[in-house]
Amino acid sequence: ATATAVVQSLGAMVFLSDYLGVDGLLDTLSYTNAVTLARIACTSRMGAVAAHEAQQRPALCVVKGNLETVKAELREQLAAKPTVVFVQY
Repeated sequence: ATATAVVQSLGAMVFLSDYLGVDGLLDTLSYTNAVTLARIACTSRMGAVAAHEAQQRPALCVVKGNLETVKAELREQLAAKPTVVFVQY
């Protein structure tokens, strides 16, 4: 199962935090993208804190293609709002 499927609901997230602890939950959330983390953040205060913490890791995404392809791929790859973006066309 993917990390996204594992944390689909608040109940699953509470179970993961009880079972894995905080570090295990953050490791699991680190495999999700920004869209999924935004959904998790809307579930509860714990979801908001966990999603915020999961977005604190650095990342580098390289995407090539037309504007629509780049937007779609970045939506899947980015785990947080980017702080620096370089666009070459």
